[in-house]
Amino acid sequence: MLVGLEEGTYYYKSRGTGDVCGVYLLSQPDEAVQVSFDYLNVDCESDGLVSVSILCYRCCS
Repeated sequence: MLVGLEEGTYYYKSRGTGDVCGVYLLSQPDEAVQVSFDYLNVDCESDGLVSVSILCYRCCS
């Protein structure tokens, strides 16, 4: 597991084993998270998949 606490560019390269991987991005409620995909190489013929889900959660006390 990689934990990055700084703004910047991060990358992940699969070993090609078919294992599922995930990326979770968190911020303070008053901050925005921007995600850009510069390159994706997903083999659709072998059921490759890229999914992006957005969850907005605000905790009130």
